[in-house]
Amino acid sequence: MKLSLKAWLPNLTAPLSTLWRGVVGTALLQGVAWGFAFLTSIELANRLGANQYGTYAYLLSWVWVGSLIATSGFERLLVRDVATSMVRREWPLAKGLLRWSASWVWRVSLLLGLLGALIWTLFGRGWHLGKSGAWMIGLAALLTLVSSLTSLRRAALYGLMKVTQGQLPEMVVQPALFLCWIVLLLGRNTPHATAFYALLGHTATTVIAFAVGAFLLWHALPGEVKGATPGYRTSDWLRALKPLWWINILTMVSGKLDFLWLGAVRSPEEVAFYTAAGRGAMAVGVPLLVVNTALAPAVARWWAAGERRRLQKTITLVARLTLLGATVLLLALILFGQVFLGWFGEDFTVGRGVLVILCLGQWVNVAMGSVALLLTMTGHERDTLIGIAGGAFLNLLLSALLIPPFGMVGAALASTTSLIAWNLILVVRVRQRLGIDSTCLGWRRRSQEWEPSTKRFN
Repeated sequence: MKLSLKAWLPNLTAPLSTLWRGVVGTALLQGVAWGFAFLTSIELANRLGANQYGTYAYLLSWVWVGSLIATSGFERLLVRDVATSMVRREWPLAKGLLRWSASWVWRVSLLLGLLGALIWTLFGRGWHLGKSGAWMIGLAALLTLVSSLTSLRRAALYGLMKVTQGQLPEMVVQPALFLCWIVLLLGRNTPHATAFYALLGHTATTVIAFAVGAFLLWHALPGEVKGATPGYRTSDWLRALKPLWWINILTMVSGKLDFLWLGAVRSPEEVAFYTAAGRGAMAVGVPLLVVNTALAPAVARWWAAGERRRLQKTITLVARLTLLGATVLLLALILFGQVFLGWFGEDFTVGRGVLVILCLGQWVNVAMGSVALLLTMTGHERDTLIGIAGGAFLNLLLSALLIPPFGMVGAALASTTSLIAWNLILVVRVRQRLGIDSTCLGWRRRSQEWEPSTKRFN
């Protein structure tokens, strides 16, 4: 059976320019953001010293947790429902959702800020924040609020198919301004070389970046949305948020479970080796992550418009292209994994077998396609939750069985097996719910039509 390039990569000439611009823009922006993050980390560590840099990083980790709590679920909900509202011309609902989500984040962020202030008041001496502790807690609370609102703004721009604009403020504007702040104000051995001034700079530049993003969002909103009277479907939105929130939490927990269990029962050295291998393996999944960012609003729009054939063809094309990129990265890490791990230190090369296992898991993850995204963007988030919850439970069970006797190899096997398991579950659910094959095999049936009101492919 002869396979041509055209047959393997179908519909290359389809009108998908907006989607591919988003993919290319996302890839470029993530590369720029990674470069800024690398330079910023080096400069901060050199200028602040280990103690002050550790304090700054510790507070930022709590800001990240607070933002996750405040916005968890809203990112996916905004992308999906804003995109759907644009297709259906439901301008009042789009405006209502934007206002309601912002109001929610304001209240939760304020509550978290007050809770953080209370905890610091009661137990602040153990945090070693120094004389500026109260100000740093205040800055962390403000940064949590602005970061949460930034996530909403980014998701809204994604829903409007402005993927590159959605990422530009936080991936280029903020890190560029923050790097300038570090270079110009945080000189070595000066009174300003403290965690407080680093956090102040991070907060100030985040506020500026948010203002830029808010301007971009206002400019991108259709005039009909700006002039509409807000409409609300609060009960529907709350019902959708519950599984989306749990999806985020379970994904985070499942992704960290192997590290946590390994650190609890094995040596710190094994955790270090496993961490290095995990960072390498994540590169195999990067092509899918980049494409999914731009694909999410397109899936919501096409599903709402009933364009099932375009959706299937695009998913097939995306799965094949991302698998091609993942395969190149997989082979490179298998062949040169020892060299990669050697960059961390000579002792780290003992994790080569773990690197291969984790890379294979990520490769299968890419081969299965955008399963979670497809279900979530089409209103089947509860199916996503079931699959991810099953994978998390399997990860917990296998970690308990395999990590104590086999260490980091057992952790890699547990993580990889659970990742493959929940992907297979979601592949089946995508076929049952949407009548779409998400995998690289491109399951298509040209003689039949999709019915938007049905759950199965008829």
